[in-house]
Amino acid sequence: ENDDDDAVVMLTAHPGAAATVGDAFLASSSSSSSSGRPRRQRAVVAVGPEGGWTDFERRSLLDAGFVEVALGRRTFATDVACVALVAAVRERTSSW
Repeated sequence: ENDDDDAVVMLTAHPGAAATVGDAFLASSSSSSSSGRPRRQRAVVAVGPEGGWTDFERRSLLDAGFVEVALGRRTFATDVACVALVAAVRERTSSW
């Protein structure tokens, strides 16, 4: 399988973000790859320190194509946020 046809979704967790993981995947999806097969979706995730990303880091991530997503109303510790974000991506991509 050619990985060049995969859709890559770049997510960064940020409390209070308007988008969810599902929103980010829907926005990046297309029906098929250049070969006509359904496009697989892969994710790159970025989780910041418990104090949050600095304004410079957030802008750099957004400029690089990352989408800020919220994991609910609570702010998680970094280790919990990592697990929650990976679980949300795996659920969305059905890659269990």
